[in-house]
Amino acid sequence: MVYDGETQVKMYSIQYLLGIALLASVSSMCFAQNTGEIILEKAVAVPNSPKLQESEKDHFERLKQHAEQGDATAQFQLAAMYADGRVVAKDVHQAIKYYVQAAQQGHASAQFHLGRLYESQGFVQDLQKAVYWYSRAGEQGYSLKYLAAMYYEGRGVQQDYAQAFKLFQTSAEAGDIDSQYQLGKMYIAGEGVKKNNTQAIFWLEKAAKHGHGEAKSLLVEMQSTS
Repeated sequence: MVYDGETQVKMYSIQYLLGIALLASVSSMCFAQNTGEIILEKAVAVPNSPKLQESEKDHFERLKQHAEQGDATAQFQLAAMYADGRVVAKDVHQAIKYYVQAAQQGHASAQFHLGRLYESQGFVQDLQKAVYWYSRAGEQGYSLKYLAAMYYEGRGVQQDYAQAFKLFQTSAEAGDIDSQYQLGKMYIAGEGVKKNNTQAIFWLEKAAKHGHGEAKSLLVEMQSTS
């Protein structure tokens, strides 16, 4: 399965919220009068309440403790909190610190998010590092379309249409519609591959079928000029 990063963020966000919910729920057990029945009473956490905020802080401190002990998952989650400014002030340098620690242990999602950070237009931009971490994440099943785009455009690496085509093809075959669209365009232009309108239409139709607007427009344009 190929992951696009956003899916992983959602998965880890769910884990984070579940942790908060468990911390915020105060459970007490008592015996109902005359029946001996056990009743479980739970205090409902109110968003932005002092109790919830305290629980978030506790969760953050526990994550930090585990991260300092070398837990890659905790390092990734802590990095995401610093990157998003959740519970703590947003701090890109701290985010990179913990992403790197997790990534060096082989944490694929951390590797991918390092690529995204280093590709950004901010003050931490380092396109060569972005290429490196996208490659590492791709080896573990993450989408290769961002790496493919860097080869296609010659950012952080020497422009190489053949390599870009290969990477886009892998991503397209895994179902990524942006890669399917790009593959269609490359077949039309003969970039990294021989021109082949039949293959171009094949990939553009795949992308269009799943709602890719530009692929639909390009198909209409091809039909009008044929």
